[in-house]
Amino acid sequence: MSDKTSSSKRNSKEYRKALILICFVMVLCALSVFLIVFRRNQDKNSYAAYIYSDGELQTTIDLSQITETQDITFYDETGGYNIIRVSYGKIEVIEANCPDKVCVHMGAIHSSAVPIVCLPHKLVIVLKENGIKAPDTITY
Repeated sequence: MSDKTSSSKRNSKEYRKALILICFVMVLCALSVFLIVFRRNQDKNSYAAYIYSDGELQTTIDLSQITETQDITFYDETGGYNIIRVSYGKIEVIEANCPDKVCVHMGAIHSSAVPIVCLPHKLVIVLKENGIKAPDTITY
């Protein structure tokens, strides 16, 4: 009987060690996931919108400083217009009198991946990250 008792004590100690190791690994995994999600949310709305008309910078808007939704209207020299809606972390063209309305169909942008462009009115809206000196293109 003493062999069974020492064997069960040894198995019990190994079981506890394995359980502690598994718990430690699970805590590390949970902490890693939390940090990744926290970092993503922290950097999410740190963009500034640069609005160009006919190649010239018209205005810059820090999207992280917007507290309420604003609508801005830009007119070109031919009487064309674009109504731009600025919200916290995003910007979009909600109305335009151009024939194709590609700028309206783009929807809201919230990253620097793709700009909003209205060729008939020569309007370009580009997002750039605040405070980061990074290339303007995405590298794969």
